[in-house]
Amino acid sequence: KGLKNVFDEAILAALEPPKKVKKSSCELL
Repeated sequence: KGLKNVFDEAILAALEPPKKVKKSSCELL
């Protein structure tokens, strides 16, 4: 796990719909 992984997740979240992004954020937090 590193900065690259965070950037990759951010890009995927930006490409995916907001609903999925919100779920990912909750899981990360």
